[in-house]
Amino acid sequence: MKRPALFFTALLFAGSLQAATLTYVDRATFEAALDPGYTLIDTSAYADGTPIGDTLPAAVTSFGAPSTIRAADGVLLNGQGFYGTTTPNIGLNFSPGINGVGGSSGEGDGGMIMIYSGLNGTGSLLGSAAYSVTFGGIISSVDIGSVIFTCDFNFDLKCALIDPTFGSSTAVVPLPAALWLFATALLGLSGMAGRRTARE
Repeated sequence: MKRPALFFTALLFAGSLQAATLTYVDRATFEAALDPGYTLIDTSAYADGTPIGDTLPAAVTSFGAPSTIRAADGVLLNGQGFYGTTTPNIGLNFSPGINGVGGSSGEGDGGMIMIYSGLNGTGSLLGSAAYSVTFGGIISSVDIGSVIFTCDFNFDLKCALIDPTFGSSTAVVPLPAALWLFATALLGLSGMAGRRTARE
């Protein structure tokens, strides 16, 4: 097998690899896996009606329907609700990208954390994790460009999110085992091709 063919095989295989992810159900364990400079938005620290944009650091923006704090129980609520033009979820963009996102929900709520490679919930879906009144978090081997917190409906038919947490990971997320097998096979084939060329 010629080296250009090996190169193109490697490109095709690399394009089909998915991001490796780790999911968490405990906030302390999740935060221990993040760089100490992670961001935790303490939703109980804001006044009623505070827009989500006022809670975010400079490199983070929100997208989708407007979201605000409900001070009574310290949750972020998506303003559209069930009867809005979009589903009741909360979206955040990260520039530069990050590796980990987590959060909790209001009582009786819950939903999914869906992480994407691009902004505004575009690009590749890198993975997902459930979150609830307890906690849910996910760390990815590939940079996260955006996250959507999709929510079950609570009593007021809105998305309720408590204390979103995000940042870069200090833990190495294991790559899929197939990558190591492929790399070993590619090196072996390359060596065989080199020996064959030398004999000719």
